[in-house]
Parts: sequence; C-alpha cells; structure tokens
Amino acid sequence: MLHSRWATTSTPAPDQLAEALQAARLIGEQPELVLHGGGNTSVKLDRDGRQVLYVKGSGADLAHVIARDYTPLDLAATRALLNDASLDNSTMYAALAPHVFDPQAPRPSIETLMHAGLPPAHVIHTHAASILALSNTRRAATHLRAAFGASAPVVDYQHSGVALARACVAAWHAADAALANGLILAHHGAVACGRSADEAYECMLRM
Repeated sequence: MLHSRWATTSTPAPDQLAEALQAARLIGEQPELVLHGGGNTSVKLDRDGRQVLYVKGSGADLAHVIARDYTPLDLAATRALLNDASLDNSTMYAALAPHVFDPQAPRPSIETLMHAGLPPAHVIHTHAASILALSNTRRAATHLRAAFGASAPVVDYQHSGVALARACVAAWHAADAALANGLILAHHGAVACGRSADEAYECMLRM
C-alpha cells in the first residue's frame, strides 16, 4: 500500500474546496496513481443554500491544481442531465454550459457527469498503474472482482463521458452501501469516494 502523506504534508485548510485541492495535489504528485498528470477530482459544497459541484477542468495537472482550475456547476441541474435519454458525448458540453456558474471557468472534465451522479461529497478518479495492470488483461473482471470484492464494484468498460457516468452511478447504487467506498473502471482506472477529502485520498491509496 502507498503511504499516506496527508498528515505530514497538508496544512489545515480553510474549507472543503481547499481540502479537495490538497488531496488532488497529493494524488497528482505520485506517478503510480496518475498518467501524465491525468485524472480528475471533485467536491460537492453548499454555497448560499445552493449545492455546487466543483470539478477539475480539462487539461489541468493534478499535481499543481489551484482553485481556478476547477469548474463550479449547479449540482442538481448537472445530475438531472443523466436522466436525459437523448444525451450523449456529442451534446454533453452544450448541455452542461448553462449550469456553469463562472463563465471564466475552464472546460469541465469529460467525467463531470460521473462526479455529479455519485453521491459522496468527495470523488477522486485516477489512472493508477497497478489497477491498469490488472484491468488490461484477459479475464480482467474476474481478477478485479477477486482483488477488490464488495469494497469497489467493477464497472465494465465504457467510453469516458455520458455512458461511463451512467454505468458508474448504476454500479454505485447496486453496491452494498456498508462496504463500497469506490469503483474499479475496467481498462480505465479507479474511483475513490469519501465524506471528506482525506477519507477519499486514503481510500484511493488503499485501492
């Protein structure tokens, strides 16, 4: 297991967004967990009585993210897009645009709908090398289910975007709520969830 650096490198953060940024940078600094700075993280916050999803924008390196690298979206409206049967990757960004609170924010991650649809407050998605080593093999699902069991249900491969988001949300709701704290994405990586940033970070390390 990778060793946690939360206590030794993180300073007290003023709010949950700052804590989410700390977790993202710690993840991004470990090459075993990311490929070329990739991956994405998010946090769901209450801002003036409105639920806001902050999700990392496309192209930002996790190891160096700051607040302006995250896109704030109306959580309820973004999550509701998953119920639109006509939505696909070709229409997703146009559908997301009206729900972005800051017009100067970066383009949201292609995994925005996945982050919106998963209930936990903090979600971290990486392309961890050790998980890819298992998932990019024959009988991958068998190996992954044996390795992770109920703690991280396996989601069969879907292209990033709308289809993957729907598959992840379905897998999460079908899982044992008392045991599941993440998902394994076949041929794609891992998703760790938590009520706090450090909980999601520790979950990713365990996975």
